[in-house]
Amino acid sequence: MSKSAAAHLTGAVLILALLSLIGLVLASPPILFFDEPAYAQYARLLRQHGPTAQFLTALPGSAGPLHAFVQILFEPITGSAAIGTRLVNVFLLTLLIAALAGILRRRSATYPWISAASVLMLPAVWVIAGLALTEIPAILVATISLALLLRGLEALEHNQPQLLWFAASAITLAIAAWGRQPYILLAGIPLFLAFLDRRLRVAAIVYLAITLTLTLPLFLLWNGLTPPHDRTYYQKWLAPSHALLSFGYTGLWFYFLAPGYGWMPRKHLLILSVPIAIANFLTGAIALYPFWGLLAPHLPDAANYAYGTGCGTVILTFGATFLVRLLTYLREIRHNLPLASINAGLLFLVASPALIPYQYSARYTAIALPFLILSVEPSRDWSWRTVAAAALGCALGYMSLAGYHHIAD
Repeated sequence: MSKSAAAHLTGAVLILALLSLIGLVLASPPILFFDEPAYAQYARLLRQHGPTAQFLTALPGSAGPLHAFVQILFEPITGSAAIGTRLVNVFLLTLLIAALAGILRRRSATYPWISAASVLMLPAVWVIAGLALTEIPAILVATISLALLLRGLEALEHNQPQLLWFAASAITLAIAAWGRQPYILLAGIPLFLAFLDRRLRVAAIVYLAITLTLTLPLFLLWNGLTPPHDRTYYQKWLAPSHALLSFGYTGLWFYFLAPGYGWMPRKHLLILSVPIAIANFLTGAIALYPFWGLLAPHLPDAANYAYGTGCGTVILTFGATFLVRLLTYLREIRHNLPLASINAGLLFLVASPALIPYQYSARYTAIALPFLILSVEPSRDWSWRTVAAAALGCALGYMSLAGYHHIAD
């Protein structure tokens, strides 16, 4: 199969996937469920109190207030109905794909729209886009922030003023952090770049100052990283195992996006898999149950342990391997500032679940989505494997979202 044929067939799979996502949402339960009821209160509290300190401290969930402003904006269309609020995220996902396609086109990607739409190959995306949750609006704004940062680096390369690009990127990053707080970590990207290139020292200081000025008042008002009603989400102690799980999911997603390519150090994968498997099966330290709502009725009780620890072992192995690969790659491309910024951002965000000892969810890793899509682009290999991975990833995403609907019913 030629690269062109494989790419266009992958695109056809992704178009069908997007239509399937819309169909699933339209057929979804007409009631709020899972985390949706708590976040539905955000818009109600904003109407009740306005954009005040009282509103900000009354938020019942762990996410920031951006979700409330987005839902209020679309309320004349959605009427705050459950299905309508979910469709908002589907619409924002299409804008996210368009924004990523724009960045990829500027970076001379061969098939920018297909590469951008490959976000649908990641099962977690179906959940955060198909339910009325808080991630998609923040991811969209963070993607715009990244686009502005990359434009600033282009200006630097052409010896043009770059300070305004960095300032605009910092403002949009602060807005993204008002949606999902871990985005504040991305303020460290310009500092990392300034370490690589002294010309960016002033821009890095300005970037950090703007970001902190626009986010610190919120965190000081909360006296923490979350609203006062949710103090279990971010805690003082770190959870390294959650970071490793996050790297595991990212490595698995990377493999879906670039299947069969030489980016994965397979020797490391094989070497690490044996001790990790033995340790995990003996201790049961990490057990994961993906698609459990669909599989539980068909698995005997005796298979529960093997299924959970087996899935956990796979993710842990991918996590250790991908972390080695990412750190090695960052060292190799340190003189390519755009690539360095993309992969440093990926590292920061994928590691951020270590700040959330309460629990781990692939949704926490999904906020790294734009950085992942741009990081994987140089490793893409359009072939029959890409088509198969797209079909499998989208099918798993469909099953995952359908599983949530099944639980709600």
